[in-house]
Amino acid sequence: RTGGCTHTFRINGCEWDTGLHYTSEGMGLPTHRAGALLKFMSRGKQEWKRLDDPYDQVIFPPDQNVSPGRPNYNEYDFNTDHSLGKKLSREILDRIDPGNEFLLKQCEVWMELATIINKGFTALGSKRVTPPFLHFLLSKKVNQLYTLASYSVRDVQYAIFNCGYSISDLYEDCPTAPP
Repeated sequence: RTGGCTHTFRINGCEWDTGLHYTSEGMGLPTHRAGALLKFMSRGKQEWKRLDDPYDQVIFPPDQNVSPGRPNYNEYDFNTDHSLGKKLSREILDRIDPGNEFLLKQCEVWMELATIINKGFTALGSKRVTPPFLHFLLSKKVNQLYTLASYSVRDVQYAIFNCGYSISDLYEDCPTAPP
């Protein structure tokens, strides 16, 4: 199974998300929004530890059903070099399923969703330290975060990758993934 907010598991009939175990390197930089908030909220007493590369790795079992001539990689590293952007997504997806434009598009939706959630958490933290008369400036992002947070990661993955949902679709509804 994938880790770090990318899957759910069940214990005693309850569904759980795995939780966040790493975040952006911006948390360690006081000049970035997230880092500035961390520094402010901890009064400068909290330090962020940068993770070594690769900071995560996906390993699949060998797939005996891959057609001859198709890539059959089973290991993918995630590194902190964000300058690669879409090029990295394209490179990884071409190793998994060359030419699958639908998968690439849906991965871009997933990454955009991560950005929206990041901005929502930043707005939520900002709302806690701003005077109430300014809360209206942050309400849209916070409300979007609350809507998205009401769904399980599993259901959102199902909606995006199996049903082709966009982010605006998710603000309206999220289908339940089959068991």
